[in-house]
Amino acid sequence: MASLPNPLGDLLQEQLEALEGNTRVAIVYCCGLLALGVLVSGGLFFVALPPAVEALKLGPLVVSAALSPIQYRPIVNGRERLAVLRGLARKIAILDQLPPDQRAIVLGLAQDYLKTAAGRP
Repeated sequence: MASLPNPLGDLLQEQLEALEGNTRVAIVYCCGLLALGVLVSGGLFFVALPPAVEALKLGPLVVSAALSPIQYRPIVNGRERLAVLRGLARKIAILDQLPPDQRAIVLGLAQDYLKTAAGRP
């Protein structure tokens, strides 16, 4: 996406980039955890030793941990915030073409979002 024309647009652009990176990390983490669970289960399945049978209980646990809603929640929340930020970024990119009343609304929404994002841990 091209650089936005004002300081508020630059702040939104930085937020977009950070949020895209965080969402990407969460997806890679979930996929890695799922792959680890499959590898552990598969590896233990092919080792037909009696201790391996007891250890097979751990493989599905790792797989289910990757699929739990706790791991998926950051991805969903991040995608929702990305949609909002992209919409605001599009409006700010054409801010000078908007009527004054819409311009005030867009700037207010962008400022509110950035205040909320600044207070988020």
